[in-house]
Amino acid sequence: MHPEVAKVDPGVGAYAEGYVIDSSVGSLKGIYVGMSESELSSLRYSESRGVANFEGEEFVTVNVALDGRVSLDCVLNEDGSVYRFSTVSPLVRDEKGLGVGTALYELKAAYPEGKFLVGDEDGRFASFVNGSRVIFSLGKERIDELCFDEPTAKCEVDEKGVKVERVVVSE
Repeated sequence: MHPEVAKVDPGVGAYAEGYVIDSSVGSLKGIYVGMSESELSSLRYSESRGVANFEGEEFVTVNVALDGRVSLDCVLNEDGSVYRFSTVSPLVRDEKGLGVGTALYELKAAYPEGKFLVGDEDGRFASFVNGSRVIFSLGKERIDELCFDEPTAKCEVDEKGVKVERVVVSE
């Protein structure tokens, strides 16, 4: 464990000091959904630009390096504002200490009102949402194929084996 990273919740095993997402406003280390590209650049984080396709559309992306330890992929709207940002870093957590590596059963325990979503819209997806700006994108390998083909059907899910692969913060 890095000395500057504190264990937040021993039950969840989260490491998050300095990298806690404010899930109500959608912000992390000065970066927030809705901020302009010039505001993002003014933070003086190391950045690289690119293009990505999401849902059949092309978007400008800005990869931001936070403290040389965490990489954020920021997706910009047509107007140049941050539409969403995401990371695969296990250092980034929400206020309850949940993030990359958290199992589905832990998400359900922390957010009993949350929803586990699966489908095959523009490619297979699995995620957990809790009514905040944070979306937990889940690994799909341990989810029964039936879940994707017929999301309303009763399907088998290994809730201990299905884990968060990416944390997304969106508008």
